[in-house]
Amino acid sequence: MPFIINVDVEVTNSSSGEIFIRWTKPNTEQLDTTIFLPPYRYELFESNDMLGSNFSAVPVYSSPSYSAFYLANDTFFTSTLLNTENNPYSYHIKFFSSTDTIGTTKDASSIFLTVASSNQLNILSWSEIVPWQNTEYVVYEELPLGSNNFIALDTVSTNNYQHSGLVNGTTYCYRIESIGSYNTSSTPDTLFNKSQKACGVPLDTIAPCPPDISSIIAISSCNSVQDDANNPDRQTCQGTITPVSFLFNEIKWSNNPDSCALDVAYFKVYFSAFCTGDYTLVYESQGLTDTSFTHVPSATNLAGCYYITAIDSIEINGGGNESDPSNVIRTDNCPFYDLPNTFTPNEDGSNDFFRPCLIYRYINSVDFRVTNRWGQVVFQTNNPEINWDGKDQNTGKDLPEGVYFYTCAIEQHCMSCEAIKSLKGYIHIIRASK
Repeated sequence: MPFIINVDVEVTNSSSGEIFIRWTKPNTEQLDTTIFLPPYRYELFESNDMLGSNFSAVPVYSSPSYSAFYLANDTFFTSTLLNTENNPYSYHIKFFSSTDTIGTTKDASSIFLTVASSNQLNILSWSEIVPWQNTEYVVYEELPLGSNNFIALDTVSTNNYQHSGLVNGTTYCYRIESIGSYNTSSTPDTLFNKSQKACGVPLDTIAPCPPDISSIIAISSCNSVQDDANNPDRQTCQGTITPVSFLFNEIKWSNNPDSCALDVAYFKVYFSAFCTGDYTLVYESQGLTDTSFTHVPSATNLAGCYYITAIDSIEINGGGNESDPSNVIRTDNCPFYDLPNTFTPNEDGSNDFFRPCLIYRYINSVDFRVTNRWGQVVFQTNNPEINWDGKDQNTGKDLPEGVYFYTCAIEQHCMSCEAIKSLKGYIHIIRASK
């Protein structure tokens, strides 16, 4: 039987590529011409993949019919109009005696080269399926670009090669030449076959390290505010309480040297309200020196989690790579609610309503109930403002002066504190004259 010895890509193109196929003549000493009678011919079959799964029933080439075995010399063919840029091709040959097939060669494919680009680096890898053994590969670079002139870079024994020290944004093109052999006396000692030309453009694809986990802090005004909310010596309805409108989160981080990439350009800050895991971008810094951010998630909430990422330089040669998230930093609300123990609903314009005596903050709702001395509920509301005017809610009439008992279940808007805080006490209604 013949041996395929060349599947050599001559022209790389998406529609007009060319591959040169060559094979040996059958061994005359091993072919019984009294059984296998003339005429003799070859048929070459082609598949547009490496595995040979798409061979058609029609050959891409049929040789002339030879009346004598020794005349069967036409053992090469160039296949044209191929997409060698994107596809490898595989071939086998059928050898005929008269109308009978003597046999079919093993499949042999072209070498297919791929180039993966990274930062100042092109990573070349290639593969082929051939019946001979390739032992070495010569890696060629096209110099100058577009000249179809290839200069050897290196010779390797594996199916991969890294071309480093390149200029990002610059195109580099390559081809591979295999060196192999059947290691038989009936075939050439050395077989050379080329891949298609493949190109790559090095780009910065390496993300920076996340900002240093030990240098990120979140300062919530709840933790730093100087007021009497947590003063153990504060008396009821006394002291100063900071309103919600003055509270905020401040996130700070340091611009430490980056061990993953040295081209960090700026930072991004992400926030998840109440640490649900649904993070949104809330800030992009204006450069490396911009390493703090003041944030008010909403008018009624500071609670949540933050993380920070580093972004490397944006340029036409790559960049814009985002690091993994930093460690998560957490802040919380600081609820406050305080009720007085007396009020004077006498319509004099002063202290006519029972309501929180100091500024309250981060309270969703309350379950406030007032009972008389017989345990009857005379007023109830879910409004944190309360605004009780001293009337019996059941009759609409003014309640008499005296002492009433209240309970208040406070729904606090926070992550780390009690969901419901309970208050109870006495309210003294005073109806002094106007």
